[in-house]
Amino acid sequence: MSEDELLSIIRGVESRVTPSAALEELLGRFYELILRIAMVEFREREIAMDCTQEVMLRAARTIHRFRGDSKFSTWLVGIERHVIRELKRTRREVVDVIAQENVGGKTPTTKTELHAEFSFLLHELRLLPERQRQVITLFYLEDFPIPQIAEALRCSQSAVKTHLSRGRETLRAALELYRKQ
Repeated sequence: MSEDELLSIIRGVESRVTPSAALEELLGRFYELILRIAMVEFREREIAMDCTQEVMLRAARTIHRFRGDSKFSTWLVGIERHVIRELKRTRREVVDVIAQENVGGKTPTTKTELHAEFSFLLHELRLLPERQRQVITLFYLEDFPIPQIAEALRCSQSAVKTHLSRGRETLRAALELYRKQ
């Protein structure tokens, strides 16, 4: 089926296939394109796949806003541009927040150094105890507030703050050693 036929099904104009199946097929056609663009931007498969998944979710949630003024792929790449910008901003903020308390060594000055530090922090994040890793991820990467983290993890807000503080300190110490190299 063509893009136009799939979009007609999704919008409820045609009914040869269910709208959800048509949406899945339409997005599936562009998955590799979106993933390749994300790989160029991030050079790390895991982050690129997260980016691609977020693009697909946003496209699925906002498909009703596609007016057809451009090709569907153009609209999808526009969504990806926004997601990439948000992810890069979040990555910079994570490095800045972890490093804010006078971490020794030099601070990143180029995109390459920033990317290297973020990759290092992600690696170190995976080494944290499970609860600290969950709290740091939800707080910094998913922008959850402390009360929502406590609810999601079924623990007290003070426990969340403790895990956040300990995880942050561990990452800060690791980053300090990394920067001294």
